[in-house]
Amino acid sequence: MKKSLFSHNESSKSSRAPIHLVASQIPRRKRAKVVFVMGATGTGKSKLSIDLATHFSAAEIINSDKIQVYKGLDIVTNKVTRDEQHGIPHHLLGVLDPDSDFTAAEFCNKAVQSIESITANGKLPIIAGGSNSFIEALVDNEELEFRANYDCCFLWVDVSMPRVDKMVEAGLVEEVKGVFNREADTDFYTRGIRRAIGVPEMDNYLRAEDSYQCGDSDNVNEEMLMKLLEEAIDKIKANTFNLACGQVEKIHRLQTLPGWNIHRIDATEMASQIPRRKRAKVVFVMGATGTGKSKLSIDLATHFSAAEIINSDKIQVYKGLDIVTNKVTRDEQHGIPHHLLGVLDPDSDFTAAEFCNKAVQSIESITAHGKLPIIAGGSNSFIEALVDNEELEFRANYDCCFLWVDVSMPVLDSFVSERVDKMVEAGLVEEVKGVFNREADADFYTRGIRRAIGVPEMDNYLRAEDSYQCGDSDDVNVEMLMKLLEEAIDEIKANTFKLACFQVEKIHRLQTLPGWNIHRIDATEVFKRRGGQAQEAWERLVKKPGIAIVQQFLLECEQEKDSTDATAASIAVAAAIAAPMAAVTMATLQIEGAAIPTP
Repeated sequence: MKKSLFSHNESSKSSRAPIHLVASQIPRRKRAKVVFVMGATGTGKSKLSIDLATHFSAAEIINSDKIQVYKGLDIVTNKVTRDEQHGIPHHLLGVLDPDSDFTAAEFCNKAVQSIESITANGKLPIIAGGSNSFIEALVDNEELEFRANYDCCFLWVDVSMPRVDKMVEAGLVEEVKGVFNREADTDFYTRGIRRAIGVPEMDNYLRAEDSYQCGDSDNVNEEMLMKLLEEAIDKIKANTFNLACGQVEKIHRLQTLPGWNIHRIDATEMASQIPRRKRAKVVFVMGATGTGKSKLSIDLATHFSAAEIINSDKIQVYKGLDIVTNKVTRDEQHGIPHHLLGVLDPDSDFTAAEFCNKAVQSIESITAHGKLPIIAGGSNSFIEALVDNEELEFRANYDCCFLWVDVSMPVLDSFVSERVDKMVEAGLVEEVKGVFNREADADFYTRGIRRAIGVPEMDNYLRAEDSYQCGDSDDVNVEMLMKLLEEAIDEIKANTFKLACFQVEKIHRLQTLPGWNIHRIDATEVFKRRGGQAQEAWERLVKKPGIAIVQQFLLECEQEKDSTDATAASIAVAAAIAAPMAAVTMATLQIEGAAIPTP
């Protein structure tokens, strides 16, 4: 009898292990691992994610910030720069059209695509960003079965408070101008990248500035613009803080949910040690009267293009008497914006304290537009009061470069004499007549613009001329008037030279004080020459060295900042992260015993 074809199988059934025992021994599919770096805006999420990706080498970063996903507005949205990325591939960063919408569902789909691409190459995906609603939508997505497919590690970088100032200094205002639309309505700020904090808040200021530049409104002035800019910046700070609070509240809520084991890293101490904002740079052009301070400041501003000038001459700040005070003309300004020049009422007083406040306002306005402030003028007492102002903490907020245009005293004396003669030829006498008051007493020349050298010295001559023209005195004749005019002019020359000597003495004294590293530029040879030779000497001996000094100053500040930031960041990050990350990298990231390779 033939054996059944199945007899062997049938006889072996009893020797088989139960099917459920075999299944229990089949290895589960190893789930890929994903690290999430969470936290409020400005707490260092991007930095930590790059540090982790650098350390674990085989890692790439996926942005989960709903605004940084858009192209453009890199300062406003505070995107990491190419240099800061250190060659780490970044996904979903600056890739979308600025006018498009981007939903949580779209983020989930694109994030999973990026994760699959990264893990397919045996690398670790690190998801970093402040949009916690996007992260929650991804992790708890039942349709995508995210938790079933991926093991998650959540890191929370916690800091007490983010800051906005450095973004303003980096050029936030100019960047927002690029998307500003005067004709737009309120819906303009509800779509795409224009929703970013920093854009809608600037609207009132930019509208006013636009009106001011176009001359559409007589109600808008520089003071009003400054106030609107300050309000906009304050609003950005408030909204940024409100966002940060909302982000932290969201993380606290997630901590209460199952499956959200979030590892908190307190980086507050790190944030306090890393310089929070880059100090703005200010150039000062100092020197005695008539040495070419204004000319050099305009040359510098023209060369460095993104620069504006702030006048520090306590007399030129007043309106009027342009010849007497020797203000630079519109043509001489070459289109460079000048602040605090010919703006005050001629009868008002202007103290050093008032100068300090107005100068700082101008500096903040200039630096907010990403430009270099150049302060030029002969009132060294005003400059000293500003730079060494403890209340304003000027030195703590600004890096200073001091240039001194110097001319030897004998040569300067001769030049001053010639300059006064030219001022008389240009109409000094007629100009002073405009403020002369026959009934005024000696106190008349102690206030406002009337203190200017060239005004009180003319008093005797103008009184005599007035009497002569009115026929009030038989003792006054043309010869006497000529003599009085000569004496007045000689007195103007003498007082101008005395002022120059006093100004130089002041600079010499400042040189002996700590923190006053004043670069002397000798312009003596320039003032010995005339015409084209003088201009050639100026270019070679004053302008070229001045530009070189400022270039070196700007370069040194950048190098010092980079060095300081790198050192402070390395030490601070190590201190803030080393202890918790020792556990995180060896235990938290080694999920279910499958360790991620370290370098």
